[in-house]
Amino acid sequence: MEERQRRVLLVERNPALSQLFDEALAELGFQVFAAEGRRQALDVLLEEPQVDLLLVDLVDPAAEGAALLGFLAEQRATARIPVVVMTDGEPPAGLVGRAVRLAKPFGLEELRFATEEALGGRPGPPRSAGPAREAP
Repeated sequence: MEERQRRVLLVERNPALSQLFDEALAELGFQVFAAEGRRQALDVLLEEPQVDLLLVDLVDPAAEGAALLGFLAEQRATARIPVVVMTDGEPPAGLVGRAVRLAKPFGLEELRFATEEALGGRPGPPRSAGPAREAP
């Protein structure tokens, strides 16, 4: 039986970064659902409730990443979804221990390690070899 492709909800307001992260996540074997902020992310979760991982930007306060994660942590259906936070500093105190921190800028290998750590060390599907890309 073939394993279902893992699904990630990417929350990133910057369209250029969102596209770059989308491509990198696809290369790592994920099916990517992108959202620009809190409201759009909630809409995606209503449509695609079987999300395996959240990848959320905490750098841009307008994206409301911390508020989104706080809300999702309180919901029974979403509280157990693993989280990777992209940040240029320390995550808010409420996320320490609940989320894997991915410091910007990062490359493809750092993204792979963070997603694997968040998913409990489960390796992803095979990926094609290629050079690591650096995110701004």
